[in-house]
Amino acid sequence: MSERTPAELRSAARATLARVLSRVLVAVGVSQLDLAEACGTKAQKVQLWCDAKRPETPYVADLPQMQRGVAMELLRWAAEQHGALVVDQLEASSAADHMGHLHRVLKEGADVSIAYSAALSDGVVDPVERERLISELRESIRAQRAVLEMLERDGRPRVLRGGVA
Repeated sequence: MSERTPAELRSAARATLARVLSRVLVAVGVSQLDLAEACGTKAQKVQLWCDAKRPETPYVADLPQMQRGVAMELLRWAAEQHGALVVDQLEASSAADHMGHLHRVLKEGADVSIAYSAALSDGVVDPVERERLISELRESIRAQRAVLEMLERDGRPRVLRGGVA
C-alpha cells in the first residue's frame, strides 16, 4: 500500500474539519449564520466550510472571533492531530491567586464545620450559636463567590502541550 501524499492528507484533513465543524455547530447550538456574523463573513462561506467536498476551511485568524464552544472544539481537533491536548482552563493572574482562593474556601468551610459541630454538641442550636453559624456560612459563601467571579471574569482558553502553557 502506498503512502498518501501531503496533498491527499491535506484534502482528508479538510474533509474531516468540515464534518467536525458541522457537528460542533449542532452540538453547541450555533447556526452557520451566527458563526458567519461572528467571523465577519457571509453565511455562504460558512456553508462551504461545512461541506466536506469543498476545499474551503476557516482560517486560524477566524478562531478568536468564533463562539467559544466552536473555537475550543476546533482547537481540540487540531491539537489531537499532533498528539496534544487543549484544556479549556480558566486562569487567574497567577497560581498564587488560585492558592489564595483555595486557602480561603477551605478555611471558611472548616470554620462552618467547627461552628456547626459546636452548635450541635448539646443537641440544641441556641440563638448565639445560630448567629455564629450564619456568620460563618456567609463568609464561606463569600469565599466561594469570589472564586466563581474570578473564574467567570478571567476565563480564557489556553492550549497546553506536555503540561506547559
